Order: sequence, then C-alpha cells, then structure tokens
Amino acid sequence: MARKEGSHVRGKQDAHSEMCACPIWRVSHTQLPCKKVFVQLLDAVEYCHGLGIYHRDLKPENILVSDDGDTLKLADFGLATCDSESNEYGCGSMTYMKCLVTCPSGCDAYYKCGPHDVWSLGIVIINLTCGRNPWKEALPKDRAYRKFTQRRGFLKTILPLTDEFNDILSDIFDPDPELRITIPKLRARIMECARFTVPAAGITSLASNAPHTPS
Repeated sequence: MARKEGSHVRGKQDAHSEMCACPIWRVSHTQLPCKKVFVQLLDAVEYCHGLGIYHRDLKPENILVSDDGDTLKLADFGLATCDSESNEYGCGSMTYMKCLVTCPSGCDAYYKCGPHDVWSLGIVIINLTCGRNPWKEALPKDRAYRKFTQRRGFLKTILPLTDEFNDILSDIFDPDPELRITIPKLRARIMECARFTVPAAGITSLASNAPHTPS
C-alpha cells in the first residue's frame, strides 16, 4: 500500500482497515477535524499526481476516514488516468466537476487533469466545513454557480465562510486551469487559515441545502 505520512492511497484490500474506515460523508462535518483531514487528502492527491496518477472522481464517498480522522484513505481509482491532459469528458460526479469537463461543446479538446482534481478538492472542503455543496453543477444554468461567476464574494452569501477561506475558495475555483491554485500552495494556505467558518447569519438558500449523499 502506497502512503504519504498519515494518508493512504488504497491499493490492495486490507480487511481490517476496511472494517475500521468509513466514507467521510457518513461522518458529521462537526465531528471531523477538518483541517487535519483535508491536509491528509491534499497529501494523498499530491502523492498520486507525483506518480503521474490523476483521480478524476474525488468526492466524499471515495475518501475514507478512520481513527477519528487520524487516518485517511483515498479510494476508487476507476476513473483515474495517467495522462496529465485528457479528452475524456464526463469523468466524475457532476457536482464535483468543473463545467469544462462536463460540457465539451465549445470547449478545448483537452482539459488538464491536475487542475480538475483541485476543483473537486474545493467542493470536498466545502462539504467538510459546511456540510453541504455550493451548487449542484458548475454550469451557467445552475443559479448559484452563475452568481458565483459574477461576483467573487457570492459564496459568503450562501455559506458561513470567513473572508480568508472565501479567498482560498476563489483561487480553487478559478475558471482558468492555468491560474487555479496548485496543491502545494493550497496546502500552505489551508495550514495558515485560522478559521474556516463563522456563525451562519444572513445566509441565503441558494446553496445546495441537502448534505452530500453518494451518487
């Protein structure tokens, strides 16, 4: 089994570990040490990228935690690729994909798989910290996503985010994959972030209100 510090990239089945681990969507976001879990996830994904492996289906049910968040495992590499660029569209779950990957019409023939994983990581950390998704799909027809593309501070009106965390998310969800934050820089920003959320006051209901459920 390949590993990086406290995170694991699941290869061969480990029966004991499988019995002790569960997908993060089954654990209340208020019970998880969000920063610790997400940094482990960043380390696991960066390790995979260093091996030339791009997951392309990062979502809560493919992220297993055990020992109260002390150990994280990245699972289900069925849609993974060893190509840094791909023209295979529709890989992954709609909520966690950038629109370019779901809508080839009028888009570049190839998309970069590394930045695609970073985008998915952004949706995952919103799940971890807020217990819900910011939108159903990153397409103009989705009202919440459309408003996000029009105003940098929009997420703060639908989610209880700190200014610092909102700035981090803006860099994660940069529509230009060349400008999107890299995993090493994202890790540093997350480690420096003193607080992710604030008391939910004045929040509108445009966010996807239902907590994540497996697709």
